[in-house]
Amino acid sequence: MVVMAEMNDRILEMIKERMAKGRAQYGHGLKEDSGYDWVKEALEEALDLSIYVAARLVEVLGTDGTLSGNIGSVENDNRTNHE
Repeated sequence: MVVMAEMNDRILEMIKERMAKGRAQYGHGLKEDSGYDWVKEALEEALDLSIYVAARLVEVLGTDGTLSGNIGSVENDNRTNHE
């Protein structure tokens, strides 16, 4: 039987890394009563996510819908990060 590694620890690590990046960029973590509309922020991020995933699918599948490459890794990708 093949035992699949759990991804939970890596996912938590990635969340912590992202939170640390935000703290470094903005000088603080998320604050209560900050005035942000968190639902609006989440919706905007979800829309961006949809665009990025669709763009990657076009890269992989090609504009004609046929497989043109490997989906690849998000790690060690030399392309610019659009944050």
